[in-house]
Amino acid sequence: MKENTTFFAPMIYLKKVAPAIEFYKNAFDAIVLRQWDNDDLFVEDPHAVMAKAVAAGGTEIDPVKDYDYDYRQGCLGDPFGHHWLIEKKIG
Repeated sequence: MKENTTFFAPMIYLKKVAPAIEFYKNAFDAIVLRQWDNDDLFVEDPHAVMAKAVAAGGTEIDPVKDYDYDYRQGCLGDPFGHHWLIEKKIG
């Protein structure tokens, strides 16, 4: 490891990832170490997923409820400090 090397690990959510990655590489000399792609964060039953995660040691931050923008969602904190948005499109 070089001295004066800066490390950071952003978590970004983008619809068009490839152009953003190219920008970060060009602008900041960023290097992609790992990349995960998924189409969505949707689950079939947000209430069941939340209950299972809480039973496993997670903390309910925002309870699952229906929103007027046609999503049923809630937020969970895991024991490691990460927040998870658990959701389903209902409209």
